[in-house]
Amino acid sequence: MNWRVRMILIAWVMCCVAPSASAQEPGSFFRFLVPALDDPVGAAKFLKEQFASLDKQLGRVNRELVQQQAAYQARLDEAIPRLRFYEIYSGSAIGALWTKAQDPVGVIASMELLERVGKEDLAALTWLETVKGDLQDKEASLRRYRALLEAFQRGVEARQNLLANVPAEWHTRKDEFVITSINDSWNDSVRDLAIVPYFTGLGGHLSPQLGGEQGLLTEASPSSWTVSEDHLNSVLEESKFIRAPRFYVRADHIYFSARAEVPTGGRLNSYQVVIVGWLNRVARSAVQYSLEAVYLDGVPIDVYDPLLRTPMILGQFLRLDFSPLLSSEQKLGVEQHNGYLYFEACEENNVLVSVQELKSLSSCSTWRSFRQGGGTRREVS
Repeated sequence: MNWRVRMILIAWVMCCVAPSASAQEPGSFFRFLVPALDDPVGAAKFLKEQFASLDKQLGRVNRELVQQQAAYQARLDEAIPRLRFYEIYSGSAIGALWTKAQDPVGVIASMELLERVGKEDLAALTWLETVKGDLQDKEASLRRYRALLEAFQRGVEARQNLLANVPAEWHTRKDEFVITSINDSWNDSVRDLAIVPYFTGLGGHLSPQLGGEQGLLTEASPSSWTVSEDHLNSVLEESKFIRAPRFYVRADHIYFSARAEVPTGGRLNSYQVVIVGWLNRVARSAVQYSLEAVYLDGVPIDVYDPLLRTPMILGQFLRLDFSPLLSSEQKLGVEQHNGYLYFEACEENNVLVSVQELKSLSSCSTWRSFRQGGGTRREVS
């Protein structure tokens, strides 16, 4: 198949056919990934604009944080002397009431006034603390997004380096040479030595850590758990051929970046890997990482490569098994949020459905909507 036709088909599949919210966040990333071979200058410009916009937002949030911290400290400085005075006065006032040294009505009125002022101080400090916390959450979210952009930037830079070092005889067909070269590297070693072994083994590494007090999960309720992006990344390990692995958890997709160091052409070569996917339920108590797009040095790889799809078809591509945490009458629900994953044990009175329905109903809320709409009862095949 002509290489241009093949790349157009890959882009079309990722944009229009593959499930999940591909029209959302990755749609913007396609602007400096898929079309970049035809318009590398425009792609680099778009990425630069994204960084500029993000840094501007971070600057504004940081300034607001400084202002809120100053306001909080000022109010605290005002409140502390009043609280100390109230503590001292309340003790002497109680003594005055006991000895009848002062008018009881005046003493009680004074104490109520100080108590009201104290409550106002507390309310103001609580509000300022809430605003500050919201700003800190926003700053953390922006910084996580910036880290994701940096992963794509590494891919763009690697691609630019490839284009700048194309042999002279390929000068008029640089993009064809780069695509062919990257696909050869993928087929020869990156896929089979680095990517597939890493993700099929990662589920076995993470699943035993799901339970226990020191496990990967944080209990949100007796039947639900969360895992933060930071905590997930803290337990990731490098492999022989994968360096600096990192996940970026967002509401619509889960991104992964790493550096693959594999032998190709008789020497060790390094490649920037970026993967776009999401968690998909593959059994009543298990989810796996399903891929929507893969980029090697900023060049898209065919995600329907049979040797890449086989472990996903088998449900073994970063498979997380929650069966020790669920009863026989519960199913696993999963939701993706910016910065964390949410898992829940769904109680549905032992209703059985088909495998395809089971895979499509990932969260408990989606499951309930399905049942209320008259979902089909069928045995899991």
